[in-house]
Amino acid sequence: MTGVSQWTGLRLFFWHVLALTKKEFLALLRDKRSRFVIIVPPLMQLLVFGFAATYDLNHVPIAVFNEDSGGQSRALIRRLEGSPNFKIMAHLNSDGEVAPTINHKKVLMVVHI
Repeated sequence: MTGVSQWTGLRLFFWHVLALTKKEFLALLRDKRSRFVIIVPPLMQLLVFGFAATYDLNHVPIAVFNEDSGGQSRALIRRLEGSPNFKIMAHLNSDGEVAPTINHKKVLMVVHI
């Protein structure tokens, strides 16, 4: 089988799928109850989730594990403390404190410097 005939068969397959989809939608739109089921729930979800869902991150609880005593690490920590997006809940002293802090859901993230 050549590449041209494979593409022709694939194109024919998609036309069949498109025709079946169109036929099924027309059958659904003829019935009054089906129209309600197709149109109303997605509109309700659009309205509810459009106002409820947000990707704004504010006051995310974090912990800081600072192994560097340099000025740049202190400046980074000060910027995190001044940011409205993060709230430093803990300053960790050892690597062993990282997993329990996250597992007990005290913080969502640990910044390891």
